[in-house]
Amino acid sequence: MMDHGISGISLFTACDAPPGVMSIESFNENLIYSLLFSNGVVLHEAYFFNSRLLSQHVSSYKDRRSLFAAAAANGLVYPAFRKPEISSLSEAFEFLQEVYGHSPGLFPAQQTVEHRKIIDSVDSSLIDKIIQPIYWPQPGSKDGQTVGEGFEDALRAWLQTEKPPLVNGDSEDRKSLLNRVWAASSDWRTKCIEEAAETTRKNNGLGIARNYLLLAIAESLGLNPDDRFYSSNDLLSVTSGERRLALGIILRCIDELHWRNFAGKIGVGACFAQYDLSADLTSGEMSRIGMGGRSSGIIIPCDVELPDIEVIMNAPADEILKLRRYYGADYLEELRRATVGNIRENELRSKFQAYCKQLSRFAKDSEPEKKTAYFLQPDSRSGSTWQIINSSLAAASGLYCSFEPGMAESTVAAGGAIAGFLAVIPIIKKEFERTKAKRIRSAKPSIVDLNIDRKSVIVHRGVV
Repeated sequence: MMDHGISGISLFTACDAPPGVMSIESFNENLIYSLLFSNGVVLHEAYFFNSRLLSQHVSSYKDRRSLFAAAAANGLVYPAFRKPEISSLSEAFEFLQEVYGHSPGLFPAQQTVEHRKIIDSVDSSLIDKIIQPIYWPQPGSKDGQTVGEGFEDALRAWLQTEKPPLVNGDSEDRKSLLNRVWAASSDWRTKCIEEAAETTRKNNGLGIARNYLLLAIAESLGLNPDDRFYSSNDLLSVTSGERRLALGIILRCIDELHWRNFAGKIGVGACFAQYDLSADLTSGEMSRIGMGGRSSGIIIPCDVELPDIEVIMNAPADEILKLRRYYGADYLEELRRATVGNIRENELRSKFQAYCKQLSRFAKDSEPEKKTAYFLQPDSRSGSTWQIINSSLAAASGLYCSFEPGMAESTVAAGGAIAGFLAVIPIIKKEFERTKAKRIRSAKPSIVDLNIDRKSVIVHRGVV
């Protein structure tokens, strides 16, 4: 795992969500929670350019600066480059065109207006040294495995098994579902993984590249991998019934393993958008047992009051960041303290509550909404970090869930200790019932003149 000296940041996987899987509203909510309640986000170098949701977010602001661009210009967005000689996002675009330019659908042929806005905002922080790039581990370096090697190990450990990853306490419905998935997915879990490994080697890579695995699955479904790159939605569109059900869960597992492995290799956390405990393989299992047995960690509840997320989202981007900077400073500093192993329960709770109270003051003419947050302090002796799902969340789907770095290393050795905890990042419950919003008209909508009523649950985890 890379040691870059930056704590409390996470891989923003919402940028990697396939088109149609996540709405722009969910993307925006994931973004605002990540920016308000953590110390920043990290993007794989390709996410900046091939994420349709990110481009849609930027374009929706028209002539105004988007929240993402404003966050990047203020040093809250970190690019992760694979080559140490790359020092800017503009250089990364040229490099990635050379790498992926031959695969239509995998990378844009030219920069768009949105791409240029993203590049300018990130590169300005790099030039001014507000942030520094994060680099992938290099072959043969002291950082250990490369990203591709770690991904191959994780795929084999999770998918090339005789039986699905079931644990004591799984419901009969979940057991039945995963057994059906395993029966219908044998070729994708075995032959396609072997083909992807071979293709990666032929292209001078190490381990497995995810795009080669998706191409192998496409070929197994009768698609021509030479035509173009096929997304998860493309693959699902040519299947039906039981095979479609199984393929959807296997593709989600592949994405989860990719995110977790990549985040672990570069030494950051991983946020899982639209987490589904009932069907997700790796996040569902690791959230409860962490590959090392059940945790006896302590869950610290924290009652807070906050305005509806849309109240904040409709404010100008720079105003949102001012709220974070002025009212979140004490909380974020305590968060940094917690991410390096010094969790002070009372201080963390009180500073988080004070921050949320300040945010709620900006919902003019609207009563603050009562929400519940949970910080998890796991028992470090057990080597497990994922006892986060309690009775109130066990049946919930659509969680915004995050995992600490070091988990990727543990996926290949059942019972192994979890290493390298650096992040304390939000888990946000999604998919809650919305009520109609009543907006107070004004010439310039801001955080103080919107009145929206909606309930949600915010869950935070602390780790030691």
